[in-house]
Amino acid sequence: MGSGAERGLVNLEATLMGQEADFKFQPWIASVQYTNQEHWSLTAEYALRQQSLSGDHLPRTFDITGESWYVQYQRASLPTGAADSLRPAGQ
Repeated sequence: MGSGAERGLVNLEATLMGQEADFKFQPWIASVQYTNQEHWSLTAEYALRQQSLSGDHLPRTFDITGESWYVQYQRASLPTGAADSLRPAGQ
């Protein structure tokens, strides 16, 4: 198994259908979270995944980039009766 000089790069030397092959995979992930612990939190993540398969005598090679993301909002639930204490007086 080979190792990449770049950080996070996975470089595997393998045999595929009797032929030497090189598979490379490099993910890049960015994640952010903001939390207001009493009321809510917001989380977002973005990922980019570069993948390639190469070899001199392979029937098929590829060089692709995958992309994904998500955003998540979470609201804290209030204990029973807590909402009443948040209302202004006289209502």
